[in-house]
Amino acid sequence: MDNPQPKIMPERRYDLDWLRVIVTLNLIPFHVAWMITSVEGFSFVRKGTAAWNILHTYVNFVSPLHMFLLFLVAGTSTFMALRHRSAGQYIIERVKRLLIPLLTFMIFLFPVLGYFWPTTVDLGSLNYLTQFWPWCLLTSFFSPITKGPNWAHMWFVGYLFIYSLILLPLFLRIRKGKMPFIDSWTGFMTVRKGAVYVMAVPLFITFSVLSPIWPFFRNNLYSDWGYFAYNISAFYFGFLIARDAGWSRAFDRHAVLSLILGIIFSTSKLLMESFAPSFSTPAYNLSYASYSLVAGLNTWFWVIAVLSMARRTLSRTNRFLRYFNRISYPFYIFHLAVISVTGHYITRIRSGTVAEFLIICAVSFFACIICCELVKTNRFTRFLFGIKG
Repeated sequence: MDNPQPKIMPERRYDLDWLRVIVTLNLIPFHVAWMITSVEGFSFVRKGTAAWNILHTYVNFVSPLHMFLLFLVAGTSTFMALRHRSAGQYIIERVKRLLIPLLTFMIFLFPVLGYFWPTTVDLGSLNYLTQFWPWCLLTSFFSPITKGPNWAHMWFVGYLFIYSLILLPLFLRIRKGKMPFIDSWTGFMTVRKGAVYVMAVPLFITFSVLSPIWPFFRNNLYSDWGYFAYNISAFYFGFLIARDAGWSRAFDRHAVLSLILGIIFSTSKLLMESFAPSFSTPAYNLSYASYSLVAGLNTWFWVIAVLSMARRTLSRTNRFLRYFNRISYPFYIFHLAVISVTGHYITRIRSGTVAEFLIICAVSFFACIICCELVKTNRFTRFLFGIKG
């Protein structure tokens, strides 16, 4: 008996556009909070205060989730793109949208970010144009400081480009219907009660098996295979979810339970990280295996809950979405360099944790908007920063 053809998602998913925009805009407060609490020398606020602990908890809660969601949304976009493009057209589009902006950042913006990044080296004694910038260019693809490419937050774009090339042959086979067992597997996962939670198994394995060797969040490609595998899973899952509308129905049935479990497991994960570091320290032992199970399930619980809630409440567009959907990519490209520059000056005012956080967020947000408006005005800069149209 032939497997029924999957029911494909609509051509435009405004809920996924909203998720992309929300996650991108959230990178401003996330990275400001991260730099205040985790980057030595960035801020002069006192550690351990109530405000500092709130920012630190916020960073630890968001860290494993927001980029996973971006990769998942990118996977759904890849499925929709391959419905209308050949393999060659898709690769050309990936080069234009990913590789060109990545190189643009590494050549022009990473030197700015690095120059204002807190360091024990007196960069003020170096001439930016004749000394620091040439050094950044010479170490673009392997820096002794980063232990990898000089791409900072643009690791996401670099990884996404690599994922697109690695998985393209598999995606093309799936598109042609040459892997019928995927339809059978999808039918089982989307119909059976609770079966959607099996999708957390690869995440658990990634945490428990790979992260003891390659700890997460290095983002340098050369020694980041744990996080590399974690995020390529999200990209692949996004493609599969876009293939069959049954996933959305399954997520809706499990949304409330997933939200409750996500809150419980997030709390457990944060408690382990704060008060039982033996559990969250990567190692091949029972403690870290328990933490890995909690972390893997936590990510997938939130994916189900967020995707379901977004589909129910955000399946419409408006002027805000249309505007930020177009500039979200250059906004992403600019944001960390802008935070590095504005934070370099604002932290020296020493206005306190809350005021410093809010001021840097506000100034960085509007500065990013200005940068995006500037690059929109010229066809060549639109090409360099991956803006369509």
